[in-house]
Amino acid sequence: MKFTILLAMTAFGLTGSVASANQEAALVRHWYQQYLHRDAEPCGLNSWVSVMRCKGPVAVQVGILGSEEYYLAHGCSPEGFVAGLYADILGRTACPSEIYGWVCQLGRCGCHATLAQNFLCAAQAELAQRAMTAPPIDYPPTPAFPPQTYNGGYRPSVYQSPSAYRAFR
Repeated sequence: MKFTILLAMTAFGLTGSVASANQEAALVRHWYQQYLHRDAEPCGLNSWVSVMRCKGPVAVQVGILGSEEYYLAHGCSPEGFVAGLYADILGRTACPSEIYGWVCQLGRCGCHATLAQNFLCAAQAELAQRAMTAPPIDYPPTPAFPPQTYNGGYRPSVYQSPSAYRAFR
């Protein structure tokens, strides 16, 4: 039965759109958790998935971050709003000068959604810079082995000269 349904969905070209819809919904759910720290309600989920299809993922992020709910959840103040953007998008605490700069920009534009969009653009640059300057993977140190012996003496390593090896032959 499952095979028949899958075959019918493939024949009508529905598998790609169903998978795409599931991915879009999963992404919106992720943003609800990341930004609003709660699960998406069905109505909101469907609404944001529609926005994503029409305007793209950035429009959804801007809409969620610029919402009254996000502003209220972060202290109902411009400073709290900006600090929330740093914590939720960049995963770090903002220094006072960073908060001040974005609060001034919010005062000029007067719109949380506009500031959220500008912040997302700036955050992309910071995240890209972080990825380029990521420290190398820290491998565990090589365990120290006791020296190997050769004919009762120290066995020379491969890094020693050939003459050191001949001395032990």
